[in-house]
Amino acid sequence: MTAMELVEKAQLIERPRMKAGDTVKVHVRVKEGDKERIQVFEGIVIGLRRGGNRATFTVRKVSVVIDSYLTVNPANVEAQLAGGVVHGLNATLYGQQTFSNGAAQKRNFNVNRMIRLQEMPQVAVGIMPRPAAADRSVPIGGVGELGVPTLAPALANAVFKLSGQRVRTLPFFPNATMGGL
Repeated sequence: MTAMELVEKAQLIERPRMKAGDTVKVHVRVKEGDKERIQVFEGIVIGLRRGGNRATFTVRKVSVVIDSYLTVNPANVEAQLAGGVVHGLNATLYGQQTFSNGAAQKRNFNVNRMIRLQEMPQVAVGIMPRPAAADRSVPIGGVGELGVPTLAPALANAVFKLSGQRVRTLPFFPNATMGGL
């Protein structure tokens, strides 16, 4: 056994057997004022090859569900969330920005590696059903960029669940360039 394999073996934690494509549900109790409800988050297991520090993974499917209360144009909401997933993946995996005296050192995204078309996962967008009657006291706003900020922690947690190793810095691959890793 090589020195690298000995280090990896000592750090790996036994995990339940899962395979790519398995569905995982997490139930979270949410308390809002006097009301309490159970929120269910559902995810798809990512694929993992090898183990330890040399592990690779593939994101095959991303599911995003939004409760926007009253959805005026569902097709636009779906497009915005799918686009947010693309941007979130790029930022999580490859997007790196450094600052000097408060100024960004990269002026554009063209120097960061982006996911390629064949790497793009299937994106499933769910929109919670609208209420039968709109409550005019509830303000209506946009859906924002929900797909962007939620992707990094979800992907980092998936990598931890499968490998036992925490990813604590972004991007996952800071040295990636448009030419590849």
